[in-house]
Amino acid sequence: MKKPLIYFALIAIICTQINLISYYSIEVYQKFISPHKGYKCAYGVLHETGGCSEIVQQIILTQGVYFGMDAIKNQFVNCSIANDRLTKDIRSSEPDFGCCSIFIK
Repeated sequence: MKKPLIYFALIAIICTQINLISYYSIEVYQKFISPHKGYKCAYGVLHETGGCSEIVQQIILTQGVYFGMDAIKNQFVNCSIANDRLTKDIRSSEPDFGCCSIFIK
């Protein structure tokens, strides 16, 4: 049995609303939360680009939330990798005393 065209129209409207809510939720985060949290996105710092919120906004604009979900997940994986790399760089700049890093007087 064929579904009436109205079902597809409703799905399109719902997807559009989800995309708009997601996009503007990120906008609110960028304007009101992010400036006060005290740290920046690791991916943005490492690659000297926009942070995850900016990149995910672009994914939502170009692909939508549903079709862009894999790209959004991939961005957060890349951010986690960037965080690991940055924290490794910070740790490697500290003096390393082998298995024991305690100063003995």
